[in-house]
Parts: sequence; C-alpha cells; structure tokens
Amino acid sequence: MTTIGGGKYTVLGEGRPGRLGTWYTVSTADSKRRGALCLQDQRLADPAAAKRLADAVRGVNGLRLPGLLNVVDQVVDDGRTWLITNAAPSPTVDQALAGGATLAPAVAALIATDTAQTLLRLHQAQQAHGDVSPETVVLSASGAALLAEPGWSHAAAGTAAGPGHDAAGWARLLTRLADACTDADTSQVLRQAVQQVEAVGGSAGLTAALTGLSAGTQRIPGFGDRSGVKALAAQTTPTVARPASAPPAAAVPPAASAPATPHAAPHAPTTPHAPTTPVAPPAPAAPSAPGYGAPAFPPSAPAFSQAGSPVPPAAEETVQLAGGSHSGPPPGVPAQAPPGQRPGPPPAVTPDGATRMGGRAAEEQRRSASYQQGRVTPPGPQQDVNLRFGQGVPAAPPAWQLAAAQAAPPPRKKSVSKRIMAFLSALTTVVLLVIAGYVAWGWWQERNNAVQVVKIAVTAVQPPATTCDVQVDVVGTIQTDGSAGLITYEWLRSDGQSSGALEQAIKKGETSTQVHLYWRFQGQGTLDATATLRILKPQVLEAATKFTYSCK
Repeated sequence: MTTIGGGKYTVLGEGRPGRLGTWYTVSTADSKRRGALCLQDQRLADPAAAKRLADAVRGVNGLRLPGLLNVVDQVVDDGRTWLITNAAPSPTVDQALAGGATLAPAVAALIATDTAQTLLRLHQAQQAHGDVSPETVVLSASGAALLAEPGWSHAAAGTAAGPGHDAAGWARLLTRLADACTDADTSQVLRQAVQQVEAVGGSAGLTAALTGLSAGTQRIPGFGDRSGVKALAAQTTPTVARPASAPPAAAVPPAASAPATPHAAPHAPTTPHAPTTPVAPPAPAAPSAPGYGAPAFPPSAPAFSQAGSPVPPAAEETVQLAGGSHSGPPPGVPAQAPPGQRPGPPPAVTPDGATRMGGRAAEEQRRSASYQQGRVTPPGPQQDVNLRFGQGVPAAPPAWQLAAAQAAPPPRKKSVSKRIMAFLSALTTVVLLVIAGYVAWGWWQERNNAVQVVKIAVTAVQPPATTCDVQVDVVGTIQTDGSAGLITYEWLRSDGQSSGALEQAIKKGETSTQVHLYWRFQGQGTLDATATLRILKPQVLEAATKFTYSCK
C-alpha cells in the first residue's frame, strides 16, 4: 500500500486525470477521506508558471467557499508535489454519466444550482473558475456539488479566467445534465437556463439563469433533499477517463495529435489517442531513472542553446501558499509528452462553445486556446521547488484594489494655521447670517405692520401731592384698530430724560394696550413735572400729563 508525506496519507485505489496532474483518493491516519493531486504538468517547470499557480491557489483559498474543493495541506514526497484537499476528488459528474447513470430531477437541479451559486460568489470576489465542466464538478459524500481546480490551469498557462468562461462552461454542464435527466419537465427547465445564460453571458447571465432556475425548481419534487446526490456519489464506481487536459479524439486532426499523455503509468508507453489508466504512485525511483514522473515545480525549465546543450538549472526556489484552495483550466490545453521525450506539435483545438455562445465567452476561449500553442517546455534534469503551505500568508487582494490604493495620494494633515483660518471663516459666515436675518426680520416687520393707532392718553395713577420720596406710575393708554403689529414708542420727561425707543406687540383683535413710566422723586422742595408719551410707529402721535411734586 503506497503512502505519501512520510506515512501521513495512504493512497487508495487508482487515480483519475486532472488538469495539472493525477487525482487520487487518500486516507488520513484517522481514516478520513481526502483528495490528493500529484502535480505533473510540465508547464510548471517554468518558475513563473509555478508562481502564478501558487498565487491562484492562495487567492481562492482565502475565500473559504463551501462549494469548492479546498486545499488543506501540501506535501512533497519523493520529488513530487502533492496538493491535499478537504474531500475526495471522485466521483465527478463525468464519471457518473459515463457509467450510464440517469439523474433524478432533484439531483440534476441541485448540481446546477450549487455550481451556479459558487461561481457567482467567486465573481463577487473578483475571481473566476475558468473551466467548468462535468470533469471538474465533484459529487461529495455529503451530497454537495463541488468545483475542483478553480483557475489553476489558466494560472499555469498565463491566461486570465473570466466570467465569460464560467458562463459558457456552466451552459455546457447543464446541457449534459438535461440530456441525462429522467424528467422531461426538469430537462426543459435546465435548457431554459442554458438559453438565458447564453443570451446574456458572464455574471449577469448566470444571475438571470439562476433566478429562472430557482423559480422552476419549486415545482420539482424533493428539491433540496441531498440524499439523491449522496446515493449517486456512493453508487458511482470511479472510472478512469480520457485526461482532462487532452481534447476528444474527434476534435484533434491526425497531424496535430500529441505523442503521449502526461497521465500514463510511469513506465508504460501510450498511443496518441488511447486513453490511459493512471495508477497509484509507483515505488520511489532515482530521479535520473527513465520514466520518473513529472518534476514538482522545478525552478526553471532548461533552456536550449543553439548547439542543443541544456543550460544548467537555477537554484531551488520556494513558492509560498497560504490556506486551502481550488481551480480549473480552459479547454484546449495540449497533451504533454512523458519525461525524456520531445513533445509533438500541439493539437489544433476548436474553441468549445464558440458555435453556441456568442460574443464575449467564445472570444475569451479563442484567446485562451491560441495563447497556449507551443508552450510545452522540453524536459530535462532540474531541481525541485517546494510549495510551502501554511496559514501565515494572507490572501492577496485583487489587482484592481492594489492599483487604486497605489494611485490614491496619502492624506495630508492640515497645519494649525489652516485650521485657525477655517474656524474664523466659519465664524464669520455665522455672524453674517445672523446680521442678514436680523435685517430681513426688520424689513418684514415694516412691510407687514398693519396696526394703526387711533388714540393715546396719559395719566398719573397717584399724583405725589405732599408725599416725599415717592415713585409715580405714569400710564399711557394706546387704542388701535384691532390689527396685529408692533407699536414703537418712547417716554420723555420734563427733566430731560428719555426712555429711548420701546416696542409693544399688538395681537389681532386687541384694540387697547397700556404702557408704563415709573418716575421716582426724592428730596425736599417743589417740582412741576411733565411726562410725555410719543408714538414713533406706525405713525407719530403724542400725549402728556402734568403733576407737581412737593416735599417740605
């Protein structure tokens, strides 16, 4: 029984081809099932490609989405790099359908909605899967549909995965589900979702299609019960299919066929198009032995000079990975030759979905396929580069956030003088507003003062007579026409004193009001006093009263 990671994981059974290597189901010491991807893609011989893959794994791993096959560990064993995931990588939807399984309506609808929701959450985080297909959708033992290898193949090829790739891949997945579904009504609901996502494209198309699909699933009996998905995963015996990175035989012209597949057994030669059966990792062999598996992230592929001699490899390089992650590649990745053999010409791949998906999705696929032509690097003796996995490195933010942060100038602190000037400016504004309000109020009072004074009279309530040191209360009675307004008046005394302008408010309907003058007299002697009430506004009137103060 083969173990990896110093006995930490035990390989169970045979593997299945993945985008960047071979997937195996492994068991931990406490008998938990995990997935293990043995990286064998020769594009990763380029340290730049290895760095891009590490960044892609780190970026998606930080999201912790439950709908992805998450990376939880990484080990290097016998010169090979293994990525360990939180769930077994088999069976996939492709393996279930290849085994002749028919899908219950609730099972097909759950797979469609699970994958669409996960894709939309990736898009919200400025990420994309890039290679949604039945080969990258795993049926877990808990009854969920998980997406495997999100963005990994695009990262290895140096291309960018986008929502257009995901919309096109999801449409093809739903077409396969509709063909295998046993219920005609459910198949029609799935095909309508395909039409919606194809008509709009990208994240908007996925959103519109998921909305319509969710409405249609309400009529599907048992939708939401995951026992059907669990049963399908349990009864499906994983079978080894054609390597996912190689196109179907019918799509590859004879002249462009790859000479071999990278997922063949280590010592067994393969024919150009015959599917091969990956097996459990072979017993350790010396790195120089023929047929030894693809190197795990070598620092650089040996460049060939004009004379044909390889350039010595660079020193070992370490790429840091943080947290668990997941990904997938674009269609049309060329098959790779086994170590020690020069690769043949890359296959000419027709962009999948170009005949059905108009606009953005097909164009993105064509660019992705054309970018990868002739990128296979000749193998040679190289040193290993380890992918370090740990929790210490935070997920890198999207590039557009970094660019915005770098473009924004740092905030500058205001000097004390500028703060004082700002305060004085605000205070001046407040004072000017108060003055303007007061002036406006006076103007309004003048324009809207409708009261009219009809008559005034002035009397002394109790003349002093012969009383000494007395205060005389002089009362002025003002009669009006009953209109509302303000009356401005003043008191004038015969000794030359004046009260200044005073105001009296008159309510509507009030025809009479009184105002008072309190005049105090002290000392001995006799004084003839006169108190005058003068109305200043709304018109000028006056009245007076006379009395004598006498104290002996």
